[in-house]
Amino acid sequence: MTWCQVGSCYDTLKKPEKALEAYEQALMHNALSIPALTAIASIAQARDDYTKATELFARVLALQEDSGDVWGALGHCYLMMDDLTKAYESYQQALFHMKDPRVHEPKLWYGIGILYDRYGSLDHVEEAFSSVIKLDPGFDKANEIYFRLGIIYKQQKKMKESLECFCWVLNSPPKPLTQTDIWFQIGQLYQHQDKLVDAREAYNKVLAQNLNHAKVLQHLGSLYATEIASFFDPERLIEILSNSINNDSNDPFTWYLLGRAFMAAHNYNKAYDAYQQTFYQEGRNPAYWCSIGVLYYNIKQ
Repeated sequence: MTWCQVGSCYDTLKKPEKALEAYEQALMHNALSIPALTAIASIAQARDDYTKATELFARVLALQEDSGDVWGALGHCYLMMDDLTKAYESYQQALFHMKDPRVHEPKLWYGIGILYDRYGSLDHVEEAFSSVIKLDPGFDKANEIYFRLGIIYKQQKKMKESLECFCWVLNSPPKPLTQTDIWFQIGQLYQHQDKLVDAREAYNKVLAQNLNHAKVLQHLGSLYATEIASFFDPERLIEILSNSINNDSNDPFTWYLLGRAFMAAHNYNKAYDAYQQTFYQEGRNPAYWCSIGVLYYNIKQ
């Protein structure tokens, strides 16, 4: 049995330290061993030692430059190092050298999807991630992909598709996210569609787990400010927004909403105080200036 075979056995037994020793022995006998270099690089990649991994994968490609798998692994390492240009170049090489990447390489398309996400190219992200799910519905990062697709569809105003993705991950959200994070996203989707009762229910599910979630309180409060809502309640609105500010006083939009709520209640002194807090934190938003102009008009200043 060769040292590479020994290392492979230890890999199968999930003993990376022993595997590494065996592969290093293989390199001592043959410094140009592609299997040993590739295996050691993969171990370094698994340990998040991307600098070492890129060096080793580059050595492999110097010996065998037509390996699509190695180009893909190198692209992933560069992606994790935030070197997007080299990641893109490596993925291009991987696609060029693989016979049919769409059939055989869901991991490659996952990496390409992450790369396009970093670039903000949403259409390409959707295409890449959808390819992963089609190739391997049980892909180990499927939950993360569905969450990312949910965010993308939300940005693209594809509310139905976004809701389907968030519902898919609701009971098993990708770490470090929790179920409350998913309910918050679902609540926002319902709110965008004016499904206000459903939105309120979703936000309340978050508050059942975290009563002091300032951002959710902000969104929930804005529901009570909506006149078409069956539960429209200006007093409840002020109560909820005040609670949100008690938990996070550094969000200018919450102060702005509270100022508008006090304006609607004709409590101009408190409206002024709330708007002042808004300007202290974000003084360049024209919507805020318009609102304080309306306030001055109402108090004849």
